[in-house]
Amino acid sequence: MVVRSNTLFLIAISCSAILGSSVVRAQNDTSQSPGDSIARWFSEKIRGFDSELQDIEKQLAELPLSGRTRVTNRLGYHSAVMKRGNQPAWVQVDLKQRQKIDAIALVPLKTESPLYPEGYGFPLRFKVEIADNEDFSDARLIFGHTATDFANPGSYPVLLPVDADKARFVRVTSTRHYKTEENFAWGLSELIVLSGNYNVAAGKPVRAMNSMHIPNTWAEANLTDSHSTIGMPVTTERSATSGWMSQWVKKQNESKWIEIDLGESVRVDEIRIVPAQPSDMGDTPGIGFPINFVITGGANSGEDAMIFDYETRYYVNPQGNAMVFDGLETPMRYFQIKATKIQRQGAFASFALSEVQIYADGKNIALGKKVEVTDSYNDKKTTRWGPEFLVDGYTSQYRLTELPDYLNQLEERRQTLVRKQGIRRERKEKTEQVLTALAVIATSIFLGLFGFMAAALFRQRRVRLAEANRLRTQIARDLHDDIGSNLGSIALTSQIASAVPGLTEEAREDFEEIHKTAENTAESMRDIVWLIETGNTSFEDLFTKMRDVANHILSEVEHTFTADPGTFAEQTVSLRFRRHVFFAFKETLNNIRKHAGATEVDLKIEIDHRHLMFRIEDNGKGFDMDARRPGGRGVSNVIDRAARIGGSCDFTTKPDCGTVVIFQVPLK
Repeated sequence: MVVRSNTLFLIAISCSAILGSSVVRAQNDTSQSPGDSIARWFSEKIRGFDSELQDIEKQLAELPLSGRTRVTNRLGYHSAVMKRGNQPAWVQVDLKQRQKIDAIALVPLKTESPLYPEGYGFPLRFKVEIADNEDFSDARLIFGHTATDFANPGSYPVLLPVDADKARFVRVTSTRHYKTEENFAWGLSELIVLSGNYNVAAGKPVRAMNSMHIPNTWAEANLTDSHSTIGMPVTTERSATSGWMSQWVKKQNESKWIEIDLGESVRVDEIRIVPAQPSDMGDTPGIGFPINFVITGGANSGEDAMIFDYETRYYVNPQGNAMVFDGLETPMRYFQIKATKIQRQGAFASFALSEVQIYADGKNIALGKKVEVTDSYNDKKTTRWGPEFLVDGYTSQYRLTELPDYLNQLEERRQTLVRKQGIRRERKEKTEQVLTALAVIATSIFLGLFGFMAAALFRQRRVRLAEANRLRTQIARDLHDDIGSNLGSIALTSQIASAVPGLTEEAREDFEEIHKTAENTAESMRDIVWLIETGNTSFEDLFTKMRDVANHILSEVEHTFTADPGTFAEQTVSLRFRRHVFFAFKETLNNIRKHAGATEVDLKIEIDHRHLMFRIEDNGKGFDMDARRPGGRGVSNVIDRAARIGGSCDFTTKPDCGTVVIFQVPLK
């Protein structure tokens, strides 16, 4: 009887403290609160939910992630802003001829801006149709979800199978649009139409009922440009190779080429060029992708029947996307990519790719074929680079797979995540029911054992500490959701207003300034939220954040970023240390963007047992340290931040000679 009384008493203390402090919550991670543990102990159904969740985690571990790499600025298709949320609006793709269609994939929008959250613009209700006539007078419905709202897929594509049909046109109609702050809109990153192993919509013309057009960001053509948020079709198998890279040279206009011998003349349907993203070189997507290049082919080596010509025009770096080109009508045996202007990496330039795929009759016939190159990068410290790795079936990080298999696995992952969310919701409801019942019993016992209140108070103190941590997270989330949403509305409204016909140049400049200020403020807010929400973190996380902010601020400037935390990757960084280092780094980059006029910037971060140092060098116009602009605080702020954590910051500069900034602080 004594044992039973003590057990019931412990249950009473636990349940009363937990429920009395309102800490019953859904399981959003693998950890469990005391209340969850108690409910699990008493409920076989909750234990069943946990078993299902464990099985789901095993399934997810075998499925690829969507969009492992950074997206490009070409975000996709965005409708015009509409006042009504249920006014139908459509966008359609002309496949140029009747094609056998196996499936259609709708890829959601995904950006790195807090102005556009994950899943932004995906229609709440929509339908997908195919037709042979452009006016869709003979439309056949493929998928209809117009009676209820469709669950937002986040960053995962929605794959819709087609029952062995042929058509020339594909149309997506939104019947209930995504709600913005004050209006409505909808959009997609990419529309993929599968026929065998091919995306027959790639590069095809797009027409829409209405659209927003912002160069290099929102455009109808971006719906089929192969720049999508899901990245390249890969498995979870890691790659042991990075691809091929040419020797490093000082001049960007030094010609470099690769040639693949298919062994026999073949009628080629499609060529896919996969950019490099080596994990041992800063994990930069699109590293070494040529600025100007031509693609040729022929039955004999050296023949130059033109497939694609960008010798005199700048080609937008596809970063984490494979670029797709149509083959020639005539058979060819030799395939050549010739770069006439190559990408600069710091003081040197090089040409690099991770893989080249050549498709005929639905198969990649380039696998294992002979490759000739002008020259190759040679480093005895690594064996990840070589011409033969251009045709080994791997990107710089993962094994390639066929697009239909990849989309099927992403769809399986999306549906598994939906199922996981549903089980967690049911588990939360059941947990609340069990804890509520236990609370009634526990409260009665607790009133009879009032003398043990000290133990309950101790537990409540622990709950309050947890509550404080949750409050910090909630504050960060509120900043992001409320203020971020308002800033997004301001940015979008000012952007639209600046395009109104008949606007004076002065008013247009004012609207553009408002748009720029809103975006900059949103970016600063995101950095503050990151600091508040994450608390202490590791050097690897800090370096990743510094790389992301460098890519954002210097997006229009050629730059290199080198950082390797090495053995310090998992070491914790205090909030105070991280705050001063990060904002000093960001302030320096903003000074370069606003004042230096630089075309090249080299960024390097080093760390050892005593110090952390970042070095930033630009080729800008420099300045006189003794004659700085009155009222300017940029340089002083960086120096002050170093001093606050016991370090120093030196500026080496003079007019017309660029600037070198060395920021060094002790780890302890």
